[in-house]
Amino acid sequence: MIIDSILSLNGIKKANLLDDLDKNIILSLEEKNNIGVKEVISKKKVILAVHNSDFREPQQDIVINGAIPYFPSIPFPELNGAIVSCPGWDVHEYLKEKFNIQERDASLLIGID
Repeated sequence: MIIDSILSLNGIKKANLLDDLDKNIILSLEEKNNIGVKEVISKKKVILAVHNSDFREPQQDIVINGAIPYFPSIPFPELNGAIVSCPGWDVHEYLKEKFNIQERDASLLIGID
């Protein structure tokens, strides 16, 4: 049901529930300042959503600039109580290879309890 809800959104091309192995690999590959991905991975369910340029723009800043920029999670209003974050380059490359993501598409990680 969650996957179907995500797939119904404009611009979403794929949605996959990630398993514990994927979560652990993501945590090992992710940049330290991408706290949003770590917050998403801590949720009970983590979904990879692949989207193209038709997907909506983020509703909040996805980069917070300070002495060291960091990347927070933000609410994903399409699912009640869900949060979303953009994975860093290394994680995206892992997901691209495993889930056959096309070159022009982007990845999001959505977490929900």
